[in-house]
Amino acid sequence: MIPSKPVPQLLAGWARLQAAARAASRLLRVLVVGGGAGGVELTLAMHAQLKGKAEFTLVHRGRELLPGHNARVRARLAGVLQARDVEVLAERSVAKVSQEGVEFQTGEQRFADFVFWVTQPAPPAWLRDTGLALTEDGFVRVGPTLQAVGRPWIFAAGDVAGLEPRPVPKSGVFAVRMAAPLAANLRAMVAGGALRAYRPQNQFLSLIGTADGRAVASRGRWAWHSRLMWIWKNAIARRFVRHFGGRGRGSEGFSRRLLSIESRGEQGRGSRPSVRIADLVLEWDAPLIFWRARLLTDRS
Repeated sequence: MIPSKPVPQLLAGWARLQAAARAASRLLRVLVVGGGAGGVELTLAMHAQLKGKAEFTLVHRGRELLPGHNARVRARLAGVLQARDVEVLAERSVAKVSQEGVEFQTGEQRFADFVFWVTQPAPPAWLRDTGLALTEDGFVRVGPTLQAVGRPWIFAAGDVAGLEPRPVPKSGVFAVRMAAPLAANLRAMVAGGALRAYRPQNQFLSLIGTADGRAVASRGRWAWHSRLMWIWKNAIARRFVRHFGGRGRGSEGFSRRLLSIESRGEQGRGSRPSVRIADLVLEWDAPLIFWRARLLTDRS
């Protein structure tokens, strides 16, 4: 099984799949578990590069793909998957992963040469031994000030936090916005000042690439699938990776590897290949005036 996170494991698994596809004398069978935006986007990106060398199956435990997105977005991306001959298995929960493939809770088995795991984040197991108050699914319960319930001197933010009374999706857009109040509250705790509440936004924009030089924009009940959305997503993705690549030892090479997972859907049409970051769905609380879009990292 190849997890989508941490990203180095995804990149290593992707390299193995590429090598196997080059050497194989038959179509490889690739199974992606997770029907959210990340799973859909990763499936389409890999399909674009391995077209004619692999067949893809996307497995989702829910009735419909892309939970949390509106019906127009779901219908558009379901149509894209169908047009690319990607098999979609809905209402399937994986009980076991082996060298031969997967086994569903129903007992049904499905053979696969490669299994990519792109499901929702899971909390680290060691949290159960900390004595912290946890949510039913194992995340740290925190209040609006990001303090752990019952342990006000402990703070948690990002995916590990289970915000109360209003839970938020495990998404980068919310994790990034927690940074400013977290930093302010840590300083206030040391100085004895008043703490501020984190107030999550009500809506956010998602840009989901379809590996053909276009992307689907999703916000509330609004959807738009176009080349313009891909240009916007591509520009922000490049900027994000440049920002990320400037930090840490050896990060420059790592960023180049991220950018090496590119969509080739535009090739053959006289245009340059577009850059992609597999499984990364960039999300922002952005206005609908596209030209004023800014990275959240610039707002912190």
